[in-house]
Amino acid sequence: MNLKNCISYLTILLVSILVSVNLIGQSQLSDSATISIYSVDRGSEVYTSFGHTGIRVSDPAQSLDYVFNYGIFSFNEPGFYTKFLAGKLLYRMGAETNGGFHKHYHREKRSVYEQKLDLTLQEKQAIYAFLVENYKPENRKYYYDFFFDNCSTRIADILDNNVAGLSWPQKPTKTITFREMLKESMEVKPWVFYGMDLIVGSIADKTTNIRDQLFLPMYLHDHLNNSFRGEKNIVLEDNLVADYVQEKTNQKAPFFNPILVFGILLIIEFIIFLLSFKLFDNSTIINFYDRICFIIVGIAGLIIAFMWFGTNHETTKNNWNLLWMNPFFLILGFLPYSRFNKIIKLILLIFISILVLLILNLFQIPQEIQLPNKLLIGVLTLKILRMLIAKEKNIAQ
Repeated sequence: MNLKNCISYLTILLVSILVSVNLIGQSQLSDSATISIYSVDRGSEVYTSFGHTGIRVSDPAQSLDYVFNYGIFSFNEPGFYTKFLAGKLLYRMGAETNGGFHKHYHREKRSVYEQKLDLTLQEKQAIYAFLVENYKPENRKYYYDFFFDNCSTRIADILDNNVAGLSWPQKPTKTITFREMLKESMEVKPWVFYGMDLIVGSIADKTTNIRDQLFLPMYLHDHLNNSFRGEKNIVLEDNLVADYVQEKTNQKAPFFNPILVFGILLIIEFIIFLLSFKLFDNSTIINFYDRICFIIVGIAGLIIAFMWFGTNHETTKNNWNLLWMNPFFLILGFLPYSRFNKIIKLILLIFISILVLLILNLFQIPQEIQLPNKLLIGVLTLKILRMLIAKEKNIAQ
C-alpha cells in the first residue's frame, strides 16, 4: 500500500470511529429532527455511471447531521478484483458528515437532489435507530446485488419497513426492461454499456415494475416524488442542492460507437467475402485477421461462461449471448485449417445456422440481442461461410 492510499485509509478509519462514537452517544432525536433522501446523479467514472443514494439524518438541536449510504467498496481491499469478479466481494454501509458528503460530490461535479420526508417523530426515530444499528462494525458488510440489493434499493427497503402507509406509484410511467434502463443510464458511455450488455444475462430483459426500477437512484427520486401516505405526498420538499446539470448536459458520446465500428467491420467483411475467392485466395493477411477475430470472440465467450457458471453474480447467469459468442471460436483461431475434419465442419454448419436464425429473429431466446451484436454476428457468419466455401473449394481441387 503506497503512502497516498495509506493516508486515505487512515482518514476513512478515523472518520468512521468519530462518527460511530457520536452516533452511539445520541440515540434519541428531538422534535426538530428531519430525514431526507439524497439522490446523486451519474458521474464520469464507470462505477459512478448509475448515480448514488444516501439518507440524511439532521437534528440541529443536537448538532447532528450525518449521511448514511450503502454500496461502499474499497479498491484497496485484499483480493479486490478476484472477489469482485467472483461475486464474493463484501460491500458495506458508510456514514459521514453532511458536509463531507457534499464536498465529495462537489469535487466530482455531480448534481445532488434532497427530498425532505413528511414523517412522524416515531418514524424518524425508528429509521435512525435502524441506521445506527446497521452501522455497527459487525452489521455493516453485506453481499451486493446490482439489481435487487444496492445503494438505492436498501434505502427503499428502509422506507417500506419504517413508514406506515407509504404507497409507491401503482404503475411505471413507461414500459422498460432492466437492460433498457442500463442503456439509458450509459448513453454517453456506449462502449461500457456494450461490455455490460454482453455479460448481463436474461434477467436484464424482465419488464420492470415500480419496485424493480428503484435500483437506479434517479428512478427512486422520481418515484418517491409521486409516493403518498393517504392523500399527502411523502416528500415535503425536493431541492437541487448541488447543481451540475449543465456539466451532465455537456457530456457527449464518442463518435466511434459500437454500432459504427461493427457496421464498418461488417461492410469490410462483406467486401472480403465477395472478393476473397478471386483476389484473396489463401491470403496470409486475411487468415491472420480471421484468426485474431476468432480468438478475441472465443476469449469473450470464456468470460461470459465464467460469469455464468463460475461466479455468484445472479445478474450474469442464463446469458444466451453464449450461443454466438462462444469459446468454440478458439478452436477456429488456433486449429490449422488443414486439420478441419467432418466433425468440425458439422459443428460449423450447426453454428452458422444458429447465427443466421439469430440475425433473422427466427430463433427466439429469452434475451434481447442489441444491434451491435447483430452486426458482429453478421461478421462471424460471413467469416465461417467463407471458410466453409474455401474448404470445399480446396477439396474439389
